[in-house]
Amino acid sequence: MATVTACDELVGTLAGLVKVERDLVRGPSMTPGVLLLDAVERLGQPSQSDLARDLGLTGSTVSRQLASLRRLALVAAETDSRDARSRRIGLTEEGAAELERRRAALSAGLAERLDHWGDDEVAALVSLLDRFTRSVAAYEQPPAGRNTETKES
Repeated sequence: MATVTACDELVGTLAGLVKVERDLVRGPSMTPGVLLLDAVERLGQPSQSDLARDLGLTGSTVSRQLASLRRLALVAAETDSRDARSRRIGLTEEGAAELERRRAALSAGLAERLDHWGDDEVAALVSLLDRFTRSVAAYEQPPAGRNTETKES
């Protein structure tokens, strides 16, 4: 079980990771529209509300971004076969190609920054970050009043 002391170090590292993530996402390879394209691909034919929930954005923000992506022919909306009031968003061929171009540019930029790392080190980081992300996402808040203090080993 992770101790509070170990997690204190993690909190400090996460602050740096958030800055790196923000710099990468705001870089030329990853614009808000590209993040939306990524979410469309990852979620597989999501609704606008699915996208807003997944990205932590308001419906109006997602709506504006989707309108821009539709004008660029990067996404298309189809009526949901289960609910005619809802529209499902999908990538066009050009949208999938654009997303792949941006990912390739981001990967190349990361490879340049990590040129002193071995592939095994990158794989270990990916594995640990994936495990960390799944653990945090799966965490259920304890009921109110329950003692959440952890004994340190």
